[in-house]
Formats: sequence, C-alpha cells, structure tokens
Amino acid sequence: MQGLKRHGNNAQPLSPAEASALFECLKSYARLALAVSGGGDSLALMHLITRWTAETPGAPLLHVLTVDHGLHADSAHVARQVCEQAACLDLPCTVLHWRGEKPRTGIEQAARNARYALLGGWCMEHDAALVTAHTLEDQAETFLMRLTRGAGVDGLSAMPCQGTVPGTQPPVPLLRPLLEVPRARLRATLRTLGISWHEDPANADERFERTRLRRLLPLLQEVGITPAAIAGSARRLHRARIALDAAANTFLQEHASLRPLLWTEISRIAFRSLPEELQLRALARLLGHLGGNGAPLRDMAALERLLEWLRQESETRSRTLAGAQLRCRRQGIVIGREPGRPGPPLLLTPETPAGTWDNRYHITINELHQPLQVRMLAELPATARQTSHLPPRPGEIPAFVWQAQPALVHDAHIIALPALGWTATAAPFKAAHARPLPPAWKTAT
Repeated sequence: MQGLKRHGNNAQPLSPAEASALFECLKSYARLALAVSGGGDSLALMHLITRWTAETPGAPLLHVLTVDHGLHADSAHVARQVCEQAACLDLPCTVLHWRGEKPRTGIEQAARNARYALLGGWCMEHDAALVTAHTLEDQAETFLMRLTRGAGVDGLSAMPCQGTVPGTQPPVPLLRPLLEVPRARLRATLRTLGISWHEDPANADERFERTRLRRLLPLLQEVGITPAAIAGSARRLHRARIALDAAANTFLQEHASLRPLLWTEISRIAFRSLPEELQLRALARLLGHLGGNGAPLRDMAALERLLEWLRQESETRSRTLAGAQLRCRRQGIVIGREPGRPGPPLLLTPETPAGTWDNRYHITINELHQPLQVRMLAELPATARQTSHLPPRPGEIPAFVWQAQPALVHDAHIIALPALGWTATAAPFKAAHARPLPPAWKTAT
C-alpha cells in the first residue's frame, strides 16, 4: 500500500485509516473466511478486519477458521483460544483438523498443503473467499526460499494480493491484504489492544527452512537487503511475469489450436521464432494442460532439458514429460496425452452422473441407470477393445492420442468413447458427453 509507514524497533500500530485502505479490496466479497492460527499476524488481522467491518456499511460477513494440525501437544489448546478470542468479537469460529498419520519428512510443505486443502474445502462449501495474514516479511522469506532453489521469474515473483487457493475448483479467492505491512506493526497493534498471541514452536525450529531464512533477514538488512527491498524486486518480477504470460498465451492462441481428442501440432518455424523464455512458457502450458496436470509445469530444469532436445536433430523423435508425449515431425511438434501413465478412473453413478476426468474432460451422462467407470482406453485389456467393436482410428489422429482418450466401461466392456461421439447399442444411459476443459491460454484475458 503506497504511503504505508514503516518503522523499525519503534513500530507503530496500524491506524484505522491505514487498515481501511488495506481492506478496500475486500468489499466486493459477500463472505470472508479468516485464516487465524493464533499467532500475532493472524490475530491482528482478525481484530483489524472486525473493526473495519463494524465501520463499513455493506461489509462482508466474517467467519474465523483455525487449523489444528496435531503436530504439537498444545495445538488443540491454541485452536480453542482462537475460537475464544473470535467469540469475544462475536465472530463464528470453526476448527479444522488435519487427521491421519503425518509424514516423517517434508512436514513443513505437507502441513502447508493440508492447511490449504482444509481451508479451501470449507470455503468451497460455504462460498467464501479466504483471507490470510501474510506480511512483508513473509513475502521476503518466500522470495529467499525460492531463490535457494534457483527459481526463475515465476518463482521469484511476489505473492499476489489477490490469488486463488491451490487445488480448489471452482477457484476460491485467496486475499492477502497485509502483504506490505511489516510484522512489527501488527504486533504493535496487538500490544495497543492489550492482546497476547501464541508463538508457534516451529518458528524456532532450525530444521525448517523458513526459520533459518527468517534469522538471516537481520544480517541482510545490515547491508541494505531489507524485506521492503526484496518485496519490491518481487513485485517488479511479478509485473514482468504478467507480460511474459500474456505473450505466451497470445502465441498459443494463434499457433496451438486443440484438435479432437485434445492434441495439437505447432509449427517448428513459429516455435523457433520465439525467445527462449516464451518457448519454455508455451511448453509449460501445453504439457500442463494436455498432460492431465491441470496447471502449467513448474519444473524449470525439466523444461530446459526438453527444450534442448527439441533443438537437436536427434534420432529419438518422441519424448514424454509430465504425462504428455511429444512427437517431432518435419514441420511440426505434436503434443498430446501420454497413454502410458493413466490417471485414476472416475466412477459415475445414477446419483452422480457427471465429473471431471484426467483434468482434461468434464464427463456427463444423461439418464444413467447403472454405475460405470471412465478410464483411459490404453489401460483396458486388448480383449475388451476387440470385443467392443470400436470404430477405427481416423488417420489424422496420432495413435498415442487415440489411446489416451476416455472410455466408458461397464462389466469389462467398453460401451462408449464420449470424446469421439461413439456409443455402443446396449449402453445403460441415454447419452454421454465429454466436454474438453478449456486451457488457461484460452480463458486468459
């Protein structure tokens, strides 16, 4: 937020005017779920946003969510304290539990994934946007963590003030109104209100990367590498990322028309005319969508190796990556789903006759009378294909693309190829439809 005062050890609490300006972006949402852990940042968010809603006509409804990870002996007690503080503000509060066995390694990332899965699930069910208390230091720490992994423009871009919760469909808005607020100012706000907060033991655990980098920040500040400076660089990289994404999407809209059964062929001349960064972005989007991942591939090292292979006149004219297969022709590059790595089947029943399969198709069955599965044609035994009297493969469709299409299976028989429009005569339904999900470059604005 432009003009936001920053202070060091003499940090000042946020004023009502500053808070109102920060929360202006929240006014368009009907319901907000506040992610509150019991730490200083999220408790300050809860109190500040409660005061703002009380002073703002037509403000969103608030609901507090807190996650009990079960990782520490006092996690349940902390969750109860959050709900008690929420009740003092007349806010409803729900405790979400991360149940089941916890991993022995990678616990930091696993806990983050579990937290977003729980929070996002609640928000999808209750039609709410999620608000988190990420701060200026969180932005800087995230930048440094990604820097240690050799991240490129995308990885080093700033966390956006407005994004989406990972893994939610339809996407749940993820709002971070405090991204440019120093952590010290939030704690100063709580001290002014006479409110104490919980310090997560993980914040002092040197096993966690974020903890180690957090302790490095004061040393960096001594040479002028402040959280504000790091966040500023991240914002500028985010601006560059937006421009690069737009250029890559324009190229794909012009040169990557999706053909029946979801494959494309890109002109080698057109592809080679792109700058290297745009070539990588185009590949990331194509592999993510056609490979069934549902999102662009983020493994930059793997993408760079693939690009090097495409540049060579190798005798190996086919390659796979991230569930997609690439075939090099004289004039073009063919990309489609790899049939050797089928995803999980989709079960459709009379009660739930529709669903998303392989992150590529939305399957809908009209008047379904018996349960059936949606599976990849390639994973079905040859006997099932031979006895089902399937139509022949059209010559213009590559064999590997044909094998990767969805097949409806009932009693070990293939009864429909809905993406092709073929249905057997004795199918237990009226009609089957397979609608390709639109790729990101088609929906981007």
